[in-house]
Amino acid sequence: MRLLRRTGYLKRAFALIELIVVLVVVAILVALLLPALSRGRQRARDTQCLNNLRQLGIRMTLYLAEHERFPQSSPFVNSKWLSFGAEDNDAIFACPNIQGGLYRPNYFGSVGPEHRPNLGLALDRWTGEAVSASAIAAPAAMIAITDYFFWLIPPRVRQGGPDVPLPHRGGIQFLLVDGHVEHASSNRFAHPSTRPRWNRDNQPHDDTWNK
Repeated sequence: MRLLRRTGYLKRAFALIELIVVLVVVAILVALLLPALSRGRQRARDTQCLNNLRQLGIRMTLYLAEHERFPQSSPFVNSKWLSFGAEDNDAIFACPNIQGGLYRPNYFGSVGPEHRPNLGLALDRWTGEAVSASAIAAPAAMIAITDYFFWLIPPRVRQGGPDVPLPHRGGIQFLLVDGHVEHASSNRFAHPSTRPRWNRDNQPHDDTWNK
């Protein structure tokens, strides 16, 4: 009788140990898989952002073909840009990695306390004539739209408020004037060698960055 009781006790003990082992294994697997799943979701959002930028590039090209100039920005910095045709798919104007964040046009230097001459791509309605395609010295190098750059905040600012995030694995993604898209790390994007890419004459204009 005692042997039977002891055997039953041992069976329950082994069953409990087995359950604990299973739970530990499951916990380890979850800990290993969650980062991979998170990275997978991040890559999916990165891809969606690139697709959004490509779609904006198509719209920009169509607008340029019809009007012979690049579309002007809204006079308000938080308003949407390239709003033509937005009714059918408003989601392409927002980076999926930034809650409530909209893509920004490149019109660096167009408005400010010094009233610098425009060096960027899209003027707002306060600053004069829009930019024609012939004014762009290096279309394959010039940044047109990005999910990072905010009004008159230099790209060397790597982190800050909600309007200067680094939403893509510590970097940003952007559309070039010729229609292709790129991803850049914060170090590469903020490097002085990238300054010509913001300017339609493909020159660095260091004086506009160092004040």
